[in-house]
Amino acid sequence: MSTGGWSAIANLKPKIKNKKWRLYPASLDLGGVPVLVVGGGTVAARKVASLLGAQASVTVVAPEFDAAFKTFPTSETLVVPRASRPCDTGSRPVPHDAGSAHGGGAQLRQVRRRFRVSDLNGQVMAFATTGDLALNARIAEQAKRRGIWVNVAAPGEAGNLLIPAALWRGPVCVAVSTSGASAALARTLRELLGQTIGPEWGQLATLLEARRARILKRIAEPGARRRLLRRLAEPRWAKMIKRCGVKHVAREMDTLLNSKLQIPNSKKKDKKTKA
Repeated sequence: MSTGGWSAIANLKPKIKNKKWRLYPASLDLGGVPVLVVGGGTVAARKVASLLGAQASVTVVAPEFDAAFKTFPTSETLVVPRASRPCDTGSRPVPHDAGSAHGGGAQLRQVRRRFRVSDLNGQVMAFATTGDLALNARIAEQAKRRGIWVNVAAPGEAGNLLIPAALWRGPVCVAVSTSGASAALARTLRELLGQTIGPEWGQLATLLEARRARILKRIAEPGARRRLLRRLAEPRWAKMIKRCGVKHVAREMDTLLNSKLQIPNSKKKDKKTKA
């Protein structure tokens, strides 16, 4: 989506607090997308870790950085002299042309100075994670003016983007949101779900991804495709993985697929007759 498109959508509903509509759940492809994180503490470090995992192009601005940032590979680190660290509109934005630390995907730039409004230039998404509530609110206000999606650690209602508590099992992601009511409850629900949804579900998703392509290619009738895909997504396969292992389930699935994808005998006979 173009920057203009993001802008128009981000400004539709400026406040999350006292909402009378449901939030829209979505999974975003942030590969190469410019994202600003303001703050250098542990909360910021967690956000950066997730964003780099999503292959975003991340710029972090803070006067100081937590030790956790030392574990991240950076493509550029800028240190601005203390005399040049006003928290104002500034005329020098953070550069967006540094080389990638992850082969063209994820990038991380650390800028050691206070936030400037110009840091928002060219960003698609922003995270305000400082310990200064007034500063966080100002960052959110300036971001929304520019049509930038912004998540605010506190006060959360100042932003227009909420990040759910996520449970990952391989390619499977189960996200839990309370629409801003309680982040602690979202984490509790995630932990409860984690006790039920084990790694076997991620392994099942990986098996299905490869076999889905075969089904889409070989079965033209939508209803037949849908029935077979649903059959392969039944809970019994995950239970079988847990009990017998991935290789066993892969063989069982392939046996089922081969029986469904094989050419009917009547057609085989027709081919032999024509030959």
